[in-house]
Amino acid sequence: MYNDINDRIREAISKSFSLKGEMKSKTIESQKTCAHAALNMLHIVDPNSCILGGAPRDWALGNPAKDLDIYLQGYPNETKASIAARVSQALELQANELEDVTNNSYYTHSLDNGVVGVFNVKNCFMPIQIVLCDRLPIDMLYTFHGSLSKASYTRGYYWDYLNNSDDYELDTSVEFDISKEFKVHLIRKTDDPKYIAKIKAKYPDFTHIHEL
Repeated sequence: MYNDINDRIREAISKSFSLKGEMKSKTIESQKTCAHAALNMLHIVDPNSCILGGAPRDWALGNPAKDLDIYLQGYPNETKASIAARVSQALELQANELEDVTNNSYYTHSLDNGVVGVFNVKNCFMPIQIVLCDRLPIDMLYTFHGSLSKASYTRGYYWDYLNNSDDYELDTSVEFDISKEFKVHLIRKTDDPKYIAKIKAKYPDFTHIHEL
């Protein structure tokens, strides 16, 4: 009887873990569907727009993301207001559904450079931030010093996109792959303490080491 009960408990626990894993996978796929839709709509604003940092990191580690950070670049010498107007039109937003949070954004102050504006998109399936940058969006990864942040979710080549609008790739850097393999996260001594605390809390099983 005792062994029978233990077997049933083990079976129940196994099923519970299996269901949790299945729920995670379904949530991640739903989030990627949201990401596909947003990137497809923003293609007209910047065909090189992409999702960097948090969401790709979480997906690559098998976890759902909290939000989407979509990076894009405007035309040369284009004003922030003009880009915001084009983003609103592309995403079919109402006047109050794109909030300028540039002055209060972590991204404006914590990255080395490159961020010229940050907007929150309201009333979405999941929180979305639009990060305007002064360079090719994928190049913003070089300003990310936390090794676990160096992940991206981008379209394939432009000609592939024309044939398949769902041609997206989850890509990670060498630093990320090393961090994932050995559960070590490299951070700067000068990084925002709130950022460090957030990553430590989210991934307590990683050893967090300051870069020299």
